[in-house]
Amino acid sequence: MADPISWRKGTIISFNQSTGSSVIDVGGTHVSDVPILGVAEAATYVPGATVGILVVDTGGSQSWFVIGRIVRAGTQAYIDSVNRLSNSFYSGQVDTATDTTSTTFGDLTTYGPLVNPVVKSSGKLLVMVSSVIIANDSDVANGGLMTVQISDSTGAIIYGTGTLPNVGYYYSDNATHALGDSQEATRAFLVSDLGPDTYTVLAKYRAQGSSLTTFSFRNVTCIAL
Repeated sequence: MADPISWRKGTIISFNQSTGSSVIDVGGTHVSDVPILGVAEAATYVPGATVGILVVDTGGSQSWFVIGRIVRAGTQAYIDSVNRLSNSFYSGQVDTATDTTSTTFGDLTTYGPLVNPVVKSSGKLLVMVSSVIIANDSDVANGGLMTVQISDSTGAIIYGTGTLPNVGYYYSDNATHALGDSQEATRAFLVSDLGPDTYTVLAKYRAQGSSLTTFSFRNVTCIAL
């Protein structure tokens, strides 16, 4: 004889995308870590989302399971859910031209760009950085570098500045150069040892010499593989 089943509705209070740990409000009671039947759609589970709860009575006790998120057709919740399921491309850009003379990596006064990619179980993230870099001096050694810093969902820095590849424009020959010499530089690299999590990938910059360097049309793009 089959076990009796029933159905309840819950509201997600919190959900950890990395571990599946959760708190769900069911009829005013907060229930922790309810098992999930629809793992593939777990990327859509965010605070405030409504989910269905399957209740199975087994010999005087109950087993609860999340059976899926509930959304109405044509609503923003539906659109957001579909986008979360399919999205693996993240891109941000800051167009404003901004100067620096710092010879250590840091932020510009026009912050970013930054993106928040959700890394999957593969742990792999393809990162692409680009910028127009302008050397605002005719010194024989001048230019600039751009890289990224990667932090996890707790804010802990996984890769600090200087530990990942950078893109740059730099001349070091003995000839002088015209004021405002520039280059649009792009680089892509693979980070392959991240755990499943939502990360912050933030652009960082430095001058490659003692002169003023300008960065504009700065872009960071990430693809979770």
